[in-house]
Amino acid sequence: MQVQVVGIIGAGLAVAVANGLTTRALWSSPMFDRSQKIAQTVLIWLVPGLFAVTRHLVHAMADSGDASDPTVHREQGYADDPTVYHHGHGDDGGHH
Repeated sequence: MQVQVVGIIGAGLAVAVANGLTTRALWSSPMFDRSQKIAQTVLIWLVPGLFAVTRHLVHAMADSGDASDPTVHREQGYADDPTVYHHGHGDDGGHH
């Protein structure tokens, strides 16, 4: 568990450093207008944050045991054996 926490903190620090460097490079560039720089800075910081929040919420839903969403639980709504799907009629299982 402790290795996992260290990994999450390390990933968070890596994203923060990368975002900081990217933001600094963006603002020092003469290529964009001020409004464009503001919009891009917002995206630089929001996208990784929203990814982390969404990932956390999906894992929290999976851990809660809520079986109403079949896309969250691998045991429900997913066939491990693709041979269960058949096409056609008859006793041959649909194999042509």
